[in-house]
Amino acid sequence: DTNNVSQLTVAWTYSSADADTANHSQVQCNPIVVDVVLYGVSPQMKLFALDAATGSQKWLFDPNSKTMFDSDRAAYLAMINIRGVAYWSDGKEDHRIFITAGTNTFAVDANTGKSIKSFGNNGSIDLHAGLGRDVDELFITNTSPGMIYKDLLILGTRVDEAPPSAP
Repeated sequence: DTNNVSQLTVAWTYSSADADTANHSQVQCNPIVVDVVLYGVSPQMKLFALDAATGSQKWLFDPNSKTMFDSDRAAYLAMINIRGVAYWSDGKEDHRIFITAGTNTFAVDANTGKSIKSFGNNGSIDLHAGLGRDVDELFITNTSPGMIYKDLLILGTRVDEAPPSAP
C-alpha cells in the first residue's frame, strides 16, 4: 500500500538474451504462472519456463528450430508477435502449454519443455489445415493465446486484410 511501496525491491530479473534491436523485436506476451512456474515467450518466440520464486530457467522450447515443415522458421516468423500462451491439464500427469508460432500451434509438455508428439502432426497443427480450400500459400497466424474449454483449444487467427486471404 502507500505506506510500504517505497520498501519494494526487485526479487529477480530474467533476460532471454534474444532481443533484436536492429529489427525492433518486442515482447507482447502476458506470461502466466501455474504451480509456481512462470511461462512466457521471448522476442524470438521462444517459449520459456521459469521458477516464479527465483527466476531461474527450467527449460526453453524453440519453435524457430528446424522442423519437418521447413528449414528456416525464424525468417518466416519475423515481425509476428505472440501475446500469450494457454495451459491445459488432465488433472493428473498431462500438463500442456500451447503456443502458436507462425502458422503452427505447438503442444509442449509443461514439465519438460518437450514437444508432445501425439498432438496434431508430430507435435503441432498447421493453421492452414481444415479451412475448406487450399490456402497453403496465404498468410495465416495466431498472435493471441487460445482459450481452453474442457478438452477444446479454441483459437482465433490473423489473416491478410485484403484479398486473397484465408477464411
